[in-house]
Amino acid sequence: GAAAAFPHVAVPAPQKVAHLRRDGAGVAVKCRGGEAPVLGCGATAPAGIEPMIRHCLGRSHGGTFQAASWTKRGGVGSVAVHSPAKSNPSTGLPQTNRDQEEPEMTARELPDDVYEESCSRLPVPKREDLPDAAKELFDYFHDPHGGTYAGIRGPGCIRLHSPELLVRSVPVSRYVRYEAGIAEDVRELAILVTGRAFNSQFEWTAHEPAALKAGVPQATVDIVKNREPAEGLTESEEVIITLGRRIWEERKTVPPELYRRAMELFGARMLVDILWLMGNYAWTAALIATFDVQVHPEKEPLLPPS
Repeated sequence: GAAAAFPHVAVPAPQKVAHLRRDGAGVAVKCRGGEAPVLGCGATAPAGIEPMIRHCLGRSHGGTFQAASWTKRGGVGSVAVHSPAKSNPSTGLPQTNRDQEEPEMTARELPDDVYEESCSRLPVPKREDLPDAAKELFDYFHDPHGGTYAGIRGPGCIRLHSPELLVRSVPVSRYVRYEAGIAEDVRELAILVTGRAFNSQFEWTAHEPAALKAGVPQATVDIVKNREPAEGLTESEEVIITLGRRIWEERKTVPPELYRRAMELFGARMLVDILWLMGNYAWTAALIATFDVQVHPEKEPLLPPS
């Protein structure tokens, strides 16, 4: 007979998944908190599971499922999701697999030297091994409502391996991003220009949506993405793009005219802050490149191959 239709249960936070198991009771994942039901009659979700499972199970087939299977291959598993059984109009019986589509959603595989839990070459450090100040940041990176773009599966995990540096650098990073008075669209454009200069797929994929949300026009984003001439833009857009390209790609002294325009637009203090912000993301790009921080498998990379 047909399996019961399992109600969709939202799962808000990332957590490492060892495997997904299907049996008569429903679908369960084995994660850090032990094995717990995710989908099933009256089941409640665990505190959090791998977002790939949420992506595959939470957005398909109207939120109800007949079955799901988990196949482990390399660093990442693939999840096959099947729609609830539909009745054959001629017989009134459930349709067989040959009668209905069974779409499959497969996440990109991670390189062999990359940990699933961190999406990088370094594992997530143990919380108990961290000093108290770093424990707070560990919790912050794990908080789905903490405000980070990547959570623990990103540069934050790398920085936890140097906890004293992380603790000392976070206030400066917070200042240049949120407290220096840099306009949100200028901030995100400066980050994109820096990420593009280093061909940082992770940075770009995290910040392109943020830039668009902050009001950076899609046409401006595309100019940076495709390395097109910075023409027909606002004064601030043109200056930020030209300045970033001069520093990071040409690696030359900023010419007097460009310097004059930047000073007139931003003033000395804010220009220093914008450059510090860009330098911060250049450092992040170096961490991403060295420790091979991967775009989350359930996300589509947004930067074209170089």
